[in-house]
Amino acid sequence: VGSRQPASVHALACAINFALGNAGRTVSYVAPLDAEESDGFDDIKSLSAAMTAGQVQTLVILGGNPVYDAPADVKFKDALAKVPTSICASGYLDETSELCTWHVPRAHELETWGDQVASSGHYAVQQPLIAPLFGGLSDVELLARLAGEPDTSGHGIVRATAAARGITDELKWSTLLQKGVAEVSDAQLLGAMPVQDQAVADAVRSIAAPNAGGQGTFEVVFLPDHRMLDGRHANNSWLLELPDPISRITWDNAALFAPSTAKSLGIANGDMVRLSVGGASIDIVAWMQPGQDKASIALPLGWVRTKAGKNALGAGFDVYPLRTSAAPHFVSGVTVEKLGKSYPISQTQDHDSMEGRPIAIDASLAEYQAEPEFTQWKSPDPEAAPLWKTVDYSEGHQWGMVIDLNTCIGCSACVVACQSENNVPTVGKDQVARGREMHWLLI
Repeated sequence: VGSRQPASVHALACAINFALGNAGRTVSYVAPLDAEESDGFDDIKSLSAAMTAGQVQTLVILGGNPVYDAPADVKFKDALAKVPTSICASGYLDETSELCTWHVPRAHELETWGDQVASSGHYAVQQPLIAPLFGGLSDVELLARLAGEPDTSGHGIVRATAAARGITDELKWSTLLQKGVAEVSDAQLLGAMPVQDQAVADAVRSIAAPNAGGQGTFEVVFLPDHRMLDGRHANNSWLLELPDPISRITWDNAALFAPSTAKSLGIANGDMVRLSVGGASIDIVAWMQPGQDKASIALPLGWVRTKAGKNALGAGFDVYPLRTSAAPHFVSGVTVEKLGKSYPISQTQDHDSMEGRPIAIDASLAEYQAEPEFTQWKSPDPEAAPLWKTVDYSEGHQWGMVIDLNTCIGCSACVVACQSENNVPTVGKDQVARGREMHWLLI
């Protein structure tokens, strides 16, 4: 499932289907569906139906986790139980690999050879930075073994694919590795892709209004979480503790309401609510978020993993039961019910306060003339003997960092990168609630 797959993966998948088709067997493969992709939901729905009907004898899953994140109506977990032989290539033990017949260790992208073809027709080669640390296989290496290819090394497979595109001699291959992207002929270029105005207008017109389900209903928007994405990073404690750039919540996700909507419903921050639509419902904590549309509720994806490691267990709320293949991005007609109980949320929006002290100390001209050192009297600097010899930074190399606040979008990548670079530990949800988070950079 997924339209953007490496060229070598496509070629080998076709070889496997041809070989097993001649042997009277049926094989399907599921590749990761990017969070940014809008297609693929019909594919996985039809695949699940074929699995349920017993039409798939061998299933190969390359890096995806459809048992966890496939649309609720697909019922992929139940369908997987009907497949006699299932092979999951994954870098982690997850919900899907646990239920498959075989779990093959999948090498990281930085450990493997690979290739890609852009929509413009440009061909690029992915080069490894290190050898696989744990003996994992790349997608192309696994498929080559299943297809019975004579050369099952990632380098050899990519080299063969490049040769099929005219990159045959050593000079051309070396040039490709140096540039990373091969030259493309005019015939391969797709050219300008104009916006299909009428198709866009028809699609927008077909979307039900937020309150189409009746009075008191809302539209729910499903969002890839800023830190978990689709759940693949759920066991990373650095990312779990990283404040969401919008809500500033750590170690959890929440249903984001407009303040005016929450007030009209009698909902406060931390109140538990039940969201229901089409016979499905979830219980989740509510959070008021300025800027949220009053007719819409935002639900971040990627939380409540059951097989992802100790850090991921019990963190956040599962919103996938409301997400179907017919409405993978948003669904209307959702009702909200207040449950009468609360849930503790740790967030950093009110941290780093001045504890009643002014940010800036001011005085009138007369006060300044009477006491030029008025700032020291109003808020004296603490004085203590230094524990080390003070370094004189007035000479030699002087380092600094400048942030362009017109460009910064608050993504917080620099915050977690600083934490990683300096090996700064996490403190946990309870300590964050006490104002003790360890981040050196604040946004």
